[in-house]
Amino acid sequence: PLANIDDGSCLYSTIFSVDMNCEDSSSFSFVHLESPSFGWCGGCVPMSDTNGDGVHTVTVDLPLGNFEYKYATDNFSGQEDLVDDMIAGSSCAPVTDYNSYANRLITIVASVTTSDTYGSCNACVLGCTDSLALNFNPIATSDDGSCIYCNYGCMDSLACNFDSMATCDDG
Repeated sequence: PLANIDDGSCLYSTIFSVDMNCEDSSSFSFVHLESPSFGWCGGCVPMSDTNGDGVHTVTVDLPLGNFEYKYATDNFSGQEDLVDDMIAGSSCAPVTDYNSYANRLITIVASVTTSDTYGSCNACVLGCTDSLALNFNPIATSDDGSCIYCNYGCMDSLACNFDSMATCDDG
């Protein structure tokens, strides 16, 4: 309260959020934030999903400036790979050699929050990804098992060959 010059010792609470809904939840036990600032420590900054919505968060106090990071699972037994996203022209992981690594970068300022998707520069959109399904969702990025397919048959309840299991009329 008595300081009148910023000596660089100020820290800013930064909220990191990563959507894990497009990942198979049985493929990992816990999610963690990784950074060279932490020595790529392999789990020393665990994240939590307190409300069970699949989005894991952690708040870290950091100084102003650039902060390089990525997300990993289970003490680095898994980690996000954003190289393909960067080769395709995305910009979420600018610290990259376009071959073996691509790490995220954020500029720390007061009240900054991330909203990332594990392993992707794009948002996680669950839905039916099969274009042959009745409920195909062209913007879905991950199939959620909800695809519905035609079961052809007679749908006219007055017809003698009515098929109560039919979802599409065969004419």
